[in-house]
Amino acid sequence: MKQRKDEYHNSKILLYLLNNNIVTVNELSECVGLSDKTIRNRLNALSVILDENEMGQIVKKPRVGIWLDSTDIQKQKIMAMISDNGLVSISDTEVDITKEIKTELLKTFKKDYLGVTATALSQKYFISQTSVSRNIKRLYESFTHRNITIVTSQKNGMYLDGCENDFRLVLKEHICTRENNQIEEGILDFFGTVDIAMIKEIIVRTENEWGIDVDEISFNEILVSICIAISRVKYSDSLKFSQDETDVLEQYVQFQFTKSICTKIEKYMHIALSEKDLWHLSIQILCARFIESNVSDNDPYTVLAYDNKLKKFVAEMIEVVSEILEFDLTKDRVLYNGLIQHLRPLFFRVRYGVNQSNEMIEYIKNEYKHVFRATWALTGFFQEHYNIDITENELGYIAIYFEAALHRRQPDLKVVLVTKRNMSYTQLMSEKISRSMNFEKRIEIINYHDFNIDNLDDVDVILTTDELDTISSRIIEMNNIFVDEGLREINTKIAEIKKMKMNRKTRFDTICHQLFTPELIFYDVEAKEKNEVIKMMADAMVAKGYVTENYYQTVVNHERFTSTDIGNGVAIPHGLQDEINEAKVAIAFLNKPIEWAAEKVDVVFLLAVKMDTNNEITKTKAFYKQYIYLIESDAKINRLRSMGSSVELYNYLIG
Repeated sequence: MKQRKDEYHNSKILLYLLNNNIVTVNELSECVGLSDKTIRNRLNALSVILDENEMGQIVKKPRVGIWLDSTDIQKQKIMAMISDNGLVSISDTEVDITKEIKTELLKTFKKDYLGVTATALSQKYFISQTSVSRNIKRLYESFTHRNITIVTSQKNGMYLDGCENDFRLVLKEHICTRENNQIEEGILDFFGTVDIAMIKEIIVRTENEWGIDVDEISFNEILVSICIAISRVKYSDSLKFSQDETDVLEQYVQFQFTKSICTKIEKYMHIALSEKDLWHLSIQILCARFIESNVSDNDPYTVLAYDNKLKKFVAEMIEVVSEILEFDLTKDRVLYNGLIQHLRPLFFRVRYGVNQSNEMIEYIKNEYKHVFRATWALTGFFQEHYNIDITENELGYIAIYFEAALHRRQPDLKVVLVTKRNMSYTQLMSEKISRSMNFEKRIEIINYHDFNIDNLDDVDVILTTDELDTISSRIIEMNNIFVDEGLREINTKIAEIKKMKMNRKTRFDTICHQLFTPELIFYDVEAKEKNEVIKMMADAMVAKGYVTENYYQTVVNHERFTSTDIGNGVAIPHGLQDEINEAKVAIAFLNKPIEWAAEKVDVVFLLAVKMDTNNEITKTKAFYKQYIYLIESDAKINRLRSMGSSVELYNYLIG
């Protein structure tokens, strides 16, 4: 009777999968009338049956669902099997025994002296040796998917062999297949002495510092991965990674998040995880939703594949928006690289529940209306490729990158006209030139006697009717603009200046773009003394999880040791990198100067930069190199002050 009931339940599960695209365990539970745990066990057993009979497989993907991966012919075979009542009844007991045997084998990894025999397993679990052989066959196929081998020795029996990377992943998956409330029991089954409570406290503390909220599934995956790393720390030298893989890995914020966890493990548990352990844990956190059952994280292309998927996604994003805007941006490498740098931390934020606020969203929607609406086409794109819902706040930041790209392709020129002529004649010339050249901005008129090129740092074109005593590629002397030849000559020279502006090097390399965010740019700040403005800026960084609460005090301590005012009314305070989670730069413009040390300051750059990896070193060096030119003169600093909008300045910095 029970066998018939099992067959009936198995048939209902398969029929439900055949008739639906993607389902959940809860839906199957309600349809079939079994508990969630029993459904999961049945799915595992049915997947083995389908695989053995070459009828496809049952795919289970966290946060996505469960579906039947079979061809039309294979589905016909499944229907025939159901119609003929030919399903093999797999009891929950047998499924549990398969898990127990897998546990026994996992404990033998690279330990032939701990090998197990079929006879011993038969006696321990009160099953026939035929049943043991059937279970071993199933496990052999699942281990092979992860490049783990079951080795049989006449002397010691069966044990596992393979790469340390693969083994850790298989072990993590095995423990994580348990119900959430049984994960700790699974950990203790393998590592009886590990301090689970302390590790959980470290994860929670790191969550709080970073301002993220890890869901239960991800939390357990991180917990299990850390327990494995701690318990197998003496085998870390066996972990293998390619140089390309580690170089890419260090560019992701997940690497810094993992490093923060490892630092606390050493501090509070006195266990020093190796650099290889850090890399392996980072991969688990980065690729947890990317690594499929047939991909090994030891594969030197796994992290590279993750990054290549992102790059392909960005290229397709640009194609979509280009088509909507009817403006080809696909060859803009600044846009391409900038979006890659932006999306790397974005996926981390979205996955771990950080809702990125955007106080400038209304400004972006109004000022960049056309571009912002074009980016809305990307919402379905994110859902399709990464199964995440993107908010309008995040779209606002993405829109800024596209707006900056359009400006690079069609730069607005700031034009002045220097002349001795009377006002009426000058106005006539200005209107004539503007209409002929299709200038969007009004031409500013400057009297010849007031001309000083040092005050025109932000001007692109200087038109003049008179000879100036200054030499500059921006100066165009006009002859007769009221004839076609005169206008054509001016048009040619302005086209050359436009081309120079389009090809001009960006203010900051794309590797530096992720240092900036409009939410850390402040105008019209009121402060009476320097610690007040530093506290305001540091608190803004803490609120976003970029630095710890201790960061402010390290900045103040550094200011006591040496002042950071550097001239031109600018200060660059900074603190210890140990208190920095993600490198960022905050910028504040004060409504009036305050005493700093040797001079008064009204522009403050709070630098939370790091020098702990090759990628961070490269980024920090590039920032300082280009930062020097950003503030090298009063005219350039005045230009930053005059923008008055955090979005405009952000656009300027990444443009």
